Amino acid sequence: MDFVMCKIYKNESGIYKINNLINGKFYIGSTVNFYNRYRVHVSTLQNKKHDNSYLQRSINKYGLNNFTFSVVELCEADQLERIEAAWLSKSFGSNCYNLNKSVEVRNMNARFNKNYSLISPDNILYNFYGNVADFSRMLTMIDSSISCKTFEYAIRRLLKGEIIHFRGWRLTENKDVEWENIPINRRKIYNGKKYNVMLLAPSGEIVGPIINIEKFCKKYNLCSAGNVHRLINNKIPSYKGWTILGTGNHLKTRNAKNFDVIIIDPDGNEYGPIYNLTKFAREHNVNITGLQQLVKKNILEYKKWRIK
Repeated sequence: MDFVMCKIYKNESGIYKINNLINGKFYIGSTVNFYNRYRVHVSTLQNKKHDNSYLQRSINKYGLNNFTFSVVELCEADQLERIEAAWLSKSFGSNCYNLNKSVEVRNMNARFNKNYSLISPDNILYNFYGNVADFSRMLTMIDSSISCKTFEYAIRRLLKGEIIHFRGWRLTENKDVEWENIPINRRKIYNGKKYNVMLLAPSGEIVGPIINIEKFCKKYNLCSAGNVHRLINNKIPSYKGWTILGTGNHLKTRNAKNFDVIIIDPDGNEYGPIYNLTKFAREHNVNITGLQQLVKKNILEYKKWRIK
């Protein structure tokens, strides 16, 4: 069954006709998505389960190759029933496959039909009226690298606000997401997720919530988005001094043990308590092993460093 016009108007609503090229008979129908309706017709006819027995018997006799699917009129979705009824009224007869003059085609998922708008990675706006499943099938034709099920799952997450983009596809309110600045090898779903956590920086700055992990890492010179992701999901207690606010994880890590002592340097300056002995040793150019022995009180003095 040919559907050249269906390709052109795939995301439009209107009236279509299925024509028999052998005897000139036809079937009239309406839809909110020509491509989706075409696929439903082909699938049910091939499996001999079509609701219209007259059309089904004709397909069985002549074969799908002798029928065409064509668009005859475009209209708004809320005008479909009225316009389809008008077409049936003037076309019904011996050459019409429709079983009666009443409108046969009903969208069983009409209660889920809504207006959807998505912006593609190349900033093209796509408007659609129908349900998420139909919209996903339409988007699959535009971006064949993504399956219909994946698109459907991503759209539902976008609508719920769980993510702000999916591989560059985003809602109109998120059109300014800096998609192009994200490295190609890191364009994953979690990059656009909103994490409602507050992070405590080594400097004491509180940052959050985190909208885009890649952007966050770039701003604070953190080289591993994966480690930040693990930190936020409590897979690691800290990353380069960053912790989740209120957890006190900086006191629990191996290199960030809380040494509740006061250390005096050779010049008499006092330091303490010390939360990260390795960092302290590096900043003051002191051997970490010597300081560890000192704070554990295994020795009384190390290179004139001592405990108060």
